[in-house]
Amino acid sequence: MNSTWQSREEMRRGIGLMLQGNPYFAWQHSDGSYRPCRHVEQLERFESGIFEGQNTPGFYAIRPDDCTRWGALDFDNHDGSKSHGYWLPHAQNAFDSLAGKLAERWLVESSPGGYHVIGFSETLQPAADLRRLFTEIAPAGVEAFPKQDKLSDDAKAKGSLLRFPGKHQRKGTWARLIARSGHVQDAEGVTPAAPRKSGYSEPSAEGRLWSLYHTATRGIEVTGQGQRFHALQRIVGRLKGRATEDEALWCYTAWHNRHAAAIGTPLELSRGQFLAWYRKAKPCIIEIPDAEPTPSQAALIASLPKIQNVPQDRLAAAIRVILATHQFAAGKGRADFFLSLRTIADKLGCSIGSASSYVTAARRLGIVTVIEQGHTGRATTYKLGKEWDT
Repeated sequence: MNSTWQSREEMRRGIGLMLQGNPYFAWQHSDGSYRPCRHVEQLERFESGIFEGQNTPGFYAIRPDDCTRWGALDFDNHDGSKSHGYWLPHAQNAFDSLAGKLAERWLVESSPGGYHVIGFSETLQPAADLRRLFTEIAPAGVEAFPKQDKLSDDAKAKGSLLRFPGKHQRKGTWARLIARSGHVQDAEGVTPAAPRKSGYSEPSAEGRLWSLYHTATRGIEVTGQGQRFHALQRIVGRLKGRATEDEALWCYTAWHNRHAAAIGTPLELSRGQFLAWYRKAKPCIIEIPDAEPTPSQAALIASLPKIQNVPQDRLAAAIRVILATHQFAAGKGRADFFLSLRTIADKLGCSIGSASSYVTAARRLGIVTVIEQGHTGRATTYKLGKEWDT
């Protein structure tokens, strides 16, 4: 007997909310593990089995476009170390704290002694925003979903998964809906997410802006008037050397709009103050002259191993920028050198994210070593690998 959903219509609506237009989900096995499935039509085909307990799906908290419609907290009692009701007041408190922040909330006893708090937005949001919301209210030892701000570059990456309220296939117990509040108007009213393509592809212009936004605003929140200007300065510091003026203004506008309820300054005045500070803090630009690698360096570039999802020609071009920067610094009497991702991106005409992947590959290959990681307003300091310093 189904002890979770009162009707198939309610269950069908819940599936639509948690699937959130994803092109895949997962089936739970009898041992509790999950098997990813790309045939979402099976959710309808095996609807009776889900309702009656023969089948249980799990859903991914982050879509291939790095957006999400829901987040969750997992109050885990898998090892049975907590008393049956230990997590309930904590879960109830988290459920209550989401009131007014999300359109719909569920409080679920996922299995005896374990609880899920799931919250849904009316519209898709950047996964980083919902992750931040749930992380901030998560007690110690409680997992927050999504577990990532964005998916990795691996075309097969799917992110974190949460079991749909239903029958646990290993334990044989039913999830129980303790409380539900609010109501998303259209459970399936989201744009379907396209599957991630294999191999290399540049992110969209909007995707690059959102990536920059997350980098610049992560952890910067305001809870009342009087906090905005200090936050503005921190955002400028993170964008310094990374963003064009238009990109920086786009990021700040998105951040201001997200916190508009706690900011008393009108948007246009706030944008003007941001631009004034950004222009004042704009860093000096040092032009790195092009330079040919030495014969031994050219030979090393020609023998680079293939790295998945990193085009050989783009990686080689990035390494040439690294070598030219090292040569420029050596001419100034420095053994180490400074290099920002923005410089590489500008030189190669690519995104900051792509530049980051090329530098990561160079580090893995031992071409460069980080001496000091870049932080607010500063580029990273590198040292060339011994084999390449010839």
